Amino acid sequence: MEPVRWGILGTAMIADERVVPAMRESALCGVVAVASRDGNRARDFAARHAIACHHASYEALLADARVDAVYIPLPNHLHLEWTRRAAEAGKHVLCEKPITLTTAEADEMIRARDATGRVIEEALMCPDHPQWDETSRLLAQGRIGPPRALQGCFAYMNREADDIRNKPETGGGGLRDIGSYTIAMARRVFGAEPARVMASLQLDPAFGTDRLAAMLLEFPNGLSTLFCATQVQRYERLHIFGEDGWLALEAPYVQPPDHVCRILIGQGDYPSIEPTEVIDIPPANHYRLMAERFSRLVRGEPATRRPLESARANIAVIEALSRSAEEGRWVEL
Repeated sequence: MEPVRWGILGTAMIADERVVPAMRESALCGVVAVASRDGNRARDFAARHAIACHHASYEALLADARVDAVYIPLPNHLHLEWTRRAAEAGKHVLCEKPITLTTAEADEMIRARDATGRVIEEALMCPDHPQWDETSRLLAQGRIGPPRALQGCFAYMNREADDIRNKPETGGGGLRDIGSYTIAMARRVFGAEPARVMASLQLDPAFGTDRLAAMLLEFPNGLSTLFCATQVQRYERLHIFGEDGWLALEAPYVQPPDHVCRILIGQGDYPSIEPTEVIDIPPANHYRLMAERFSRLVRGEPATRRPLESARANIAVIEALSRSAEEGRWVEL
């Protein structure tokens, strides 16, 4: 397969430290250009990653005929505008999560995809890690029986006032950031959309963004309790409880590429503290796997699609949770 020629629309940390290095590991991806509104930042980014071309504007990158697909790590409030403009310029687009700020914006993005015929997806990388293929296989086999409850948490420490994740005007806050992961994977486990949700959010008094979020999602076939935080020590974990056992993922959302991921299975009697089986998943770079899967779609090769409609459904849950926290009640979807 001919490598997809990627352009990077922005120089955010996620692109600098995670996505571009992962793309450069792959024979299916060629990073040929980067753009920033600050020409010096684009030049320095290009030098760090041995990228041949750098542009001092986003428009210039979209006009670059060498670029087949664009990765967009821009602040959340810019996702719709630049995804739409990229698609209209003939580029395929992999855009960071959350795909948009609202379901209305997600609908606009879907219309842009349909009008241009470009491949557009949300850069939610955790489903591309092989531990999730194994988890789905275990659930399909009935290893723990029908799942009835799920607990998921994701937390990190970030008190930086200049960080876009701490700015409400750019669509910041923990719920839209790491909450996106917890919601998406709960929806995957239950294979359904929640019927109603409830949430409590604690806002940072200086930033005005949510720093703690407790979420309850009621699915047709079970309940999910989720937690995300941006001002506690970093931690993540996911537990799935079935009628015949339980299953735990130690690093369900962001897995270090050199890390062996463990899936713990418990099916013992009281006290049922220790797992009865441990499955090791060899190290894998889920950013690279995401970029490779998307590149295959661009080239018309067989690959799993993650449609924008699913990303929109995640935004619908986030909207409902925000409304629940504001109004102090269950909100139906």
